[in-house]
Amino acid sequence: MQDASKTSEDAFDWLSESDRQSIEEAIQTGDWPGLEGSAFSRIAVIDHHSSRARKPAEGSKLDLQDLWYLYYQVGKNVRHSSPEQDKWIRHILQVRGHGPLTRQAQSSNSGGDSDESSSLEIATTSGGIIWEDLPFFTTDMTDIWVKDCATMSATQRINFSHFLAKLASVGVDDNLCTIAPLVFHDVFETIRPLGSYNDENDKEDTLRTLEDLTTAALLPAAQAWLFSAGETTFTRSELGRKSSATFSPWRWMYWLKRLEEIKIEARQAGEESLAASILLTMEQMLTLGGIGDDEITWEDGVGTMSLE
Repeated sequence: MQDASKTSEDAFDWLSESDRQSIEEAIQTGDWPGLEGSAFSRIAVIDHHSSRARKPAEGSKLDLQDLWYLYYQVGKNVRHSSPEQDKWIRHILQVRGHGPLTRQAQSSNSGGDSDESSSLEIATTSGGIIWEDLPFFTTDMTDIWVKDCATMSATQRINFSHFLAKLASVGVDDNLCTIAPLVFHDVFETIRPLGSYNDENDKEDTLRTLEDLTTAALLPAAQAWLFSAGETTFTRSELGRKSSATFSPWRWMYWLKRLEEIKIEARQAGEESLAASILLTMEQMLTLGGIGDDEITWEDGVGTMSLE
């Protein structure tokens, strides 16, 4: 069971109150240019600390996570269908595109006739190479999803899911795709109350736990990965290529079977918008799974199949 006292805020409890307030105020006023300027300022600080000031690269971990926290807040608060979210996706791609951060090697000295280029080293942390690997970004985003997805409002949960799926789809880090099976497990493999798309009470709630979420509350997160990441998640990522169990045909068909069961439950409950949404989800899964009509028994417009 999720401990409601341990949210993503705890993972960033070293952030100053002024930092939190400035980010939150910018979010509330929609000052996206100001936040982007703040992000660039943080990047400049990391560049300075890790290269010019000769600060040990590992010492930049908190500075990096400070930047990731800003991206997290943007990701869950910028509407997923807006050009603004796509702009931030490009921004993060550009940050990664800076390539490996280099600096003077620790053993080098300023005197002598040695070739200056030979005394350069790559700024590397325990989480990878600065900028090229976006150290700690994926682990932080994964921790945030696990600890914080339940406390988010419905809109924030949808926004953040699309944000992560889009980042995975453009190749920021294949390991982001490991969040998808966590979502699918919670939606398709965990028994939950059905819920409704018309639930107006799904607002931000720091006391809400994962067990409190309904299927209707979590389904849009799975849809985000299926539609925004799509083939990237299941075939072209390292996870999709190397894992024999995560997206196995058996598991894929089980998820389809569960969706059919949930669709029937939704129709019986009069939740037609939810049932229609599930139908679209199943069609997308069939497309991504490369499953043809000859492998499906069609009933009431929906493809079903046997696990036998």
